[in-house]
Amino acid sequence: MDLKHSKTYEGLFLAVSAERVCSPACLQNLLGIAEEKIIICNTRGDILLANLRPSKPNIFSWFTSPKEKEKFEELLKSKKRIKEFHTTVIYDSSPHKVSLNAVLLPETDELIITFSESEILSKLAEQLSHSEKMAAIGQMAAGIAHELNTPLGIILGYTQLLEEDLEGQGEIYEMLKKIESQAQLCKRIVKGLLKFAREEKRTLSEVNLNQLIDEVLSLVEHTLAMDFIEVIRRYDPHLPPLKGDPEKLKQVFMNLITNAQHAIGEKGKIYITTRYEPQQGKIIVAIADTGCGIPPEIRNRIFEPFFTTKGEGKGTGLGLAVVKAILEEHGASIEFQSPVEDEKLGEKGKGTVFIIKFPVKKYILKEEKNG
Repeated sequence: MDLKHSKTYEGLFLAVSAERVCSPACLQNLLGIAEEKIIICNTRGDILLANLRPSKPNIFSWFTSPKEKEKFEELLKSKKRIKEFHTTVIYDSSPHKVSLNAVLLPETDELIITFSESEILSKLAEQLSHSEKMAAIGQMAAGIAHELNTPLGIILGYTQLLEEDLEGQGEIYEMLKKIESQAQLCKRIVKGLLKFAREEKRTLSEVNLNQLIDEVLSLVEHTLAMDFIEVIRRYDPHLPPLKGDPEKLKQVFMNLITNAQHAIGEKGKIYITTRYEPQQGKIIVAIADTGCGIPPEIRNRIFEPFFTTKGEGKGTGLGLAVVKAILEEHGASIEFQSPVEDEKLGEKGKGTVFIIKFPVKKYILKEEKNG
């Protein structure tokens, strides 16, 4: 606690504790151990005493919203006492959601303010904002899906018919294949949006993750080879079967492998590791790359819907958000290291590794109970 003016401190002590139930040193210690933040200031808001180091000398300059500051001052003038005034203030150079309590001492015209960080309020606000965002995305996704699915189906149908008629005709056939691949990409984007609308049905079956990942790799290994990217498999041959939706899990691994390819660009390695940990009842799947890594400033945003670092037209920002949503459906978690820290999962100090943990027993039991 920073006490610059001993005379001011003595005067405030007399105002706060006129009957001298404790000494000034006692009050200082009480402020020091108090869980709540305590500030004593004059009616202009100039801070005289506090159990934290103020970033600005006037309490009213802490408010991030001028309207909330004005409301706080008006309530204080009219009521002399305020309880649980929820607002956002800046101290320690960063904004904090807080609950303020204040009392104006008429005898000395001093103001005592206490506040605590409203962690619950902050979490509820974040959850509400997230829920509203998800509801809006869901409504939008349903509309987009109904509008796009039919024309996409027609485009794909006619393209495939033309491919049958024009197979082997060089450049024209290759152009048709490109049209088909781009239309398939559009369908995957629509499916990604539908993920948030929750319109897809789950199809559960026993899955061998090693085989499933190989199926995904068979679709992309050619493009990886064209970029001189080597895939290194480190499979555990003793993986137990996992109960899950194979198509959705393929989408997870396709997204992560494609992201690894984009992070590398050309000439690099992708490490795919699977491991069974029977003591924990978990299957670990790790996909590591030797690419550019994830910058620190965006690490807490990479799973947000529509957040992307790719150029315009090159990414929807749905990939990792969909990955996380699918894994949560399977009772699994996902985390990452960037750069790689565990040399058993990739090249230490390089790129990024995404680590997925499937709780095998827990998930199968959950499905058996529901069944």
